[in-house]
Amino acid sequence: MADDDKTVVQDGGEEATPAPAGSPMKKYGIMLGIVIVMAVGGYFVTLKFVKPMVNGGDSAEMADAGDESGNEHAETKKKKKKKKKSSEHGEEGSSDTYIFKVGDVIVNPAGTGGTRFLSASIGFEVEDETTMKLFEARQPQIRDALITILGSKNIEQLTDMKQKEIARLQIKKRVTQLLDTEELLAVYFTDFVIQ
Repeated sequence: MADDDKTVVQDGGEEATPAPAGSPMKKYGIMLGIVIVMAVGGYFVTLKFVKPMVNGGDSAEMADAGDESGNEHAETKKKKKKKKKSSEHGEEGSSDTYIFKVGDVIVNPAGTGGTRFLSASIGFEVEDETTMKLFEARQPQIRDALITILGSKNIEQLTDMKQKEIARLQIKKRVTQLLDTEELLAVYFTDFVIQ
């Protein structure tokens, strides 16, 4: 005979309460599954992002795999673009511009408590080779400025297109001030992944 409180009467006349709907074994199994998934994810993040940062991007595995993105922060890519430019005399000529790339800038966005991250690569278009050499020499300061600016943004700011444009302008202004140069033509996000 069953009562309103879900007790069951057995043949011997003793009352027994049934097992709770979610047994402890099932709960522990689900929690163990979550821990395993998090451990595998942490292992992936460590191998993909943290280890190359610690090694300075010179990992042999990355070179063997042909992955240029890990080493691009130490290298510069000089892409020459033809650009029409009028001189003082009204003649049109062409000049070369260069792209200095800082790769794999990884930050935890503000307000995420370290549970989310942004991986970005940024290209700086400069007008001449002298400025390119200045960017190469001051790369640690540029990387620090990028980490500071991008790390101060929350997820909403990083995903909103207007706020992303504001971040681009902040980066340009900060790097221009940092290097004391007016030769920075443009800032490009070449990679921008939020997880």
